[in-house]
Amino acid sequence: AAPDNVEARFQVAMTLLEHVSEDQGLVWLRSVLQYDPSHQEANRILFEYYRDHASMNSSFSRLSKHHEQQLNGE
Repeated sequence: AAPDNVEARFQVAMTLLEHVSEDQGLVWLRSVLQYDPSHQEANRILFEYYRDHASMNSSFSRLSKHHEQQLNGE
């Protein structure tokens, strides 16, 4: 009903990430950041995910650093 409701998007993202599909959860987390690029929890979760899965994809290391910078306000 309210596509710009960042907290609702975040809750959907977490439910998907934890219970349904990591890929879909990541998509929804990134959509949170489209509306609020400084959303701390979304940036933290993406930072940790990409850091912990860096061996799976060569771009994950770069993405991890990006979200870490967002957390640090850089």
